[in-house]
Amino acid sequence: KLEAKSSHNPLHLVYQKSSLMTDKSSTALIWIFGFEKQIPQSIRHNLLFLIAEVSSQISCLKNYFSEFSAIVATAATERSGYILNLTSRIHKNCHNHIIHRRENTLDTLAFREINAIASSLERISELCCDCVKHSNTINNKDCLQSLEYQPLFDQVILAIGLIDRAFFRQMAGVALG
Repeated sequence: KLEAKSSHNPLHLVYQKSSLMTDKSSTALIWIFGFEKQIPQSIRHNLLFLIAEVSSQISCLKNYFSEFSAIVATAATERSGYILNLTSRIHKNCHNHIIHRRENTLDTLAFREINAIASSLERISELCCDCVKHSNTINNKDCLQSLEYQPLFDQVILAIGLIDRAFFRQMAGVALG
């Protein structure tokens, strides 16, 4: 959970560990949300698309665990190449910004943290593909249709949405949420 704290920077955040976020991805929210400088447009756009693609992939996986149709399985896995490409672009652009330090951009640590978030999102994508692949080896799929899984998918989608809100809308309510 992130909380807004009053300091010299009104958007300074304090982090309280959440079970949904890795240490690397949560650190990035702290560093970047508090900065008044802009994320470069090339990185911002690719990160927005990455967030949207991974969220969509998780939604497809959630639907797959309800229906087990080949069409939904394909939808849950077909965009993994595009996700990998977006992640590579983010890594490349962050690296270029670190090397060619530009005015009014984030510092080196913030770019590294953006890389960590992109890598974490890519890993979530890989796990979605692995879930589809491994579920095909299970003969009795009734155990996978448990209602216990559905809220977990919703929590992951919500957590990924918080990244979007914290980065691009910079709303103080996100920190308090």
